[in-house]
Amino acid sequence: MPQEPNLYYWGWNAAVLCATGGNRGGCGNGVDCHRTPFTVVFVGTMPRSMFARVYSSEAGAWSEMTTSSLFAHDYCLMGKPISARAENMLYFLSSGSMILKYGVTTGKLSEIHLPDTANPTNVVLTVSEDGGLGFAEVVGSRLYLSSRNAGPDEDAGWTQNRVIELNRLFSIGARSTTPKVLGFAADGVGVIFLRTKDGVFTVDLKTERFVKLEKFSVESNINRIYNIVPHVRFYTHDLNRHVYH
Repeated sequence: MPQEPNLYYWGWNAAVLCATGGNRGGCGNGVDCHRTPFTVVFVGTMPRSMFARVYSSEAGAWSEMTTSSLFAHDYCLMGKPISARAENMLYFLSSGSMILKYGVTTGKLSEIHLPDTANPTNVVLTVSEDGGLGFAEVVGSRLYLSSRNAGPDEDAGWTQNRVIELNRLFSIGARSTTPKVLGFAADGVGVIFLRTKDGVFTVDLKTERFVKLEKFSVESNINRIYNIVPHVRFYTHDLNRHVYH
């Protein structure tokens, strides 16, 4: 893949989309994504503006740069390499409470914001049960789940849907009182990844079941794990089964 020109100054992020999934960006029907065309959406920041470029594996080239000067402040895309795709939009978490919004089919850039009460340093973007944008935030020993309301960007707000008590982590070997949010597994999996000083844990949003991931040990310097990027791959076409890593 040709290298993206070094046009960004303060930060960048990217998302890989399966080109066979149409507007939904997913393979579906047991198709092996590793053997199909793909696109890479690359977004970056410049002084008081942001830009996007798209790479197509079929064309073997990057698109022209799309820029937006609508951003009134200087933002920097945060280090979380995790984006969320909901309702044919890609969302990237930026500095402060700003979320960069990219239209997959339109190529347009815009911005929305987290609630003023949210702490963006312990937040991960999610996809809600109805397919819309959401976010998960840890405050103390509780996991809060919120979803974006329908409506124009400037008018739509957020609704807090659920609160999951994290005290049960203590019964499976966690002693930290405020876990860090590391990532979210979408594509129907619905799992949040959390880090404590005693290891990495998952919480299933459907069953609220907690599991400790033994592959992440304290000896592996757990404090240096800042993000987890799960992905789904099909490995048995006949059974249409999938696993995430």
